[in-house]
Amino acid sequence: MSVNEEAVTLVVGLGEVGKPLITILKRHEPGAIGIDIEPAQVEKPVGTMHICFPYLDAAQFQKAAVGYVRKYAPKVVVIHSTAVPGTTRSLENETGVPCVYSPVRGKHTKMVDELLTYVKFVAGTDQQATAQVQEYFRAAGMKSETMPTPEALELAKLLETTYFGVLIAWAQEMNRFAEVVNADYLEVGKFFREIG
Repeated sequence: MSVNEEAVTLVVGLGEVGKPLITILKRHEPGAIGIDIEPAQVEKPVGTMHICFPYLDAAQFQKAAVGYVRKYAPKVVVIHSTAVPGTTRSLENETGVPCVYSPVRGKHTKMVDELLTYVKFVAGTDQQATAQVQEYFRAAGMKSETMPTPEALELAKLLETTYFGVLIAWAQEMNRFAEVVNADYLEVGKFFREIG
C-alpha cells in the first residue's frame, strides 16, 4: 500500500532489482507503476518512490535520483541500490523528502523469492517514514527490521557484498590449490564442515 490511499507507488528502474520488486508489490498493490529509462505519465500523486537503478558514481546517482524526486514529488523515497554511506541522507537533505535506505539481498536470478526470504532492512533519519516503509514491506509479504541509521545500513550492505566477494575468491583459490596436489576440491572442502 502506498503512503496514502489516493497515492500510487512508483518503482524507478526495472532491472535486476526493480522488476522483481514491482512483481511483489503489484500482488499487494495492483496500481503500482514501474518506469525505466523512458519517463512515464503518472496521473496520481506518488506516495512511495522506490529507486532501483544502479549506483555507478555518487554525482550521477544523486543527480538522477534528485531529478526523479523533483519530477514525481513522492511523499517518501526508498533507495534499494547499493550505495556509499551518506547517500540516503544526502538525497534527503537535497530534496527535503524523507528517504529510507533498504538494500536488497540474495541472488539476482531468484530475486522475487529472495525478497520474500531475506529480511528487508530499512533505515532512515525520519522515524515515521522508516516505520511506514517497514510496515509497507511487511504488508507486501516481506520480513523487515530496522537499523539505527542509514549510514550503518549502507555500510552493512557494502561489507556484505565485499564479504561475499572474498568468499568467492577464496573458493577459487582453494580449487587452484587442490588442482596443484591432484586433490578433489569437494573432498578437500569436507574438512571445513561444521561438527554436526
